[in-house]
Amino acid sequence: MSRTDACEFAMTQEQLAEMLGVRRTFVTGVVKKLRDEGTIATRRGVFTVKDEDMLRRTACERTTAIKNYLDTVLYGTYPSG
Repeated sequence: MSRTDACEFAMTQEQLAEMLGVRRTFVTGVVKKLRDEGTIATRRGVFTVKDEDMLRRTACERTTAIKNYLDTVLYGTYPSG
């Protein structure tokens, strides 16, 4: 990958959920989708990125969707910069 030159990293789904501040069940669903698409592979405590370009595209799409959702839900809660 771009920072480590490794496509594999050790992390549990529980650890990933804690880092992201979400429930493990949410991470499990996302991981299953990425696995089914062939973007990643997993084994106990290890993630392997199989298609970095697809992972980047998926992450960008999700980031935009989350930002748009939060902009809608939290509109007016925080002052705009």
